[in-house]
Amino acid sequence: MNRRRRILSVSLGAAVMASVITGTSFALVRAVNQGSSAQAQPASQPTVSADATPLPEATPDGNATPLPGATPDMSKAFWFVPYENADRKKPPFVGVLGGIEIMPFDDSVPLDERGGCPPGTVSLTEPVGDELSQQPLGIRLGGMAATVTAALPQTGMACDGRLLSVHQSFDVSPGEGGGKGAGGLNVDRQTFGHRFWMAQAFDRWSEGSVNGRPAALLKPVIGTYGTSMVIVNDGEGFTFIRGEGVTLEYLLRVAAEIER
Repeated sequence: MNRRRRILSVSLGAAVMASVITGTSFALVRAVNQGSSAQAQPASQPTVSADATPLPEATPDGNATPLPGATPDMSKAFWFVPYENADRKKPPFVGVLGGIEIMPFDDSVPLDERGGCPPGTVSLTEPVGDELSQQPLGIRLGGMAATVTAALPQTGMACDGRLLSVHQSFDVSPGEGGGKGAGGLNVDRQTFGHRFWMAQAFDRWSEGSVNGRPAALLKPVIGTYGTSMVIVNDGEGFTFIRGEGVTLEYLLRVAAEIER
């Protein structure tokens, strides 16, 4: 009797074990049939909120200057800071280039050459519109017009009906100003004065000419970074072209069109 109980117990245990093995096999087969893998899956990556604050970029060194002979790596953030620091430490140019006085305004400059209408003027008007470009003093870009978009209409200043100055700003299309990005232009023409003050490092200034007219030239700090400038001596007055994000060579081409 005891022997029959042992046989029955063993048989039941074997049946239970077979059931477990069969169930496990069925589960594995079912998982494979459903396209799952029996291997462990990697943990899911955490979801980054769209509102998460990005890590701040490294703060530029306000005292760093470029090493002698170093080539700037323009792919890095704040690559221009050392060159800007070095430029800022240089004394500004003060003197005469192309008959243009690059120096501060003071009491030696007559009132009618400091801007605005001269003494004794009865009326001041500020005409606005593209029709100003048809005036002798108007801004006409000729073949360079395709490289820019007017940011604002042309504006002027007329004293007693006489047009004394005009101004217009332009956006330079990407890649047109000599660099990879977009740039900007400010053009001013006036019929009076030869003094202009722009405190920029002395070694970026030089003397040149535009269509036979003498001019003061300012190159950017490096590449197309920083202010560039062409100031053409027009006899009675001057034409001033200031660029940002463009080369000096580009400004000279613009000046050549305006001075035709």
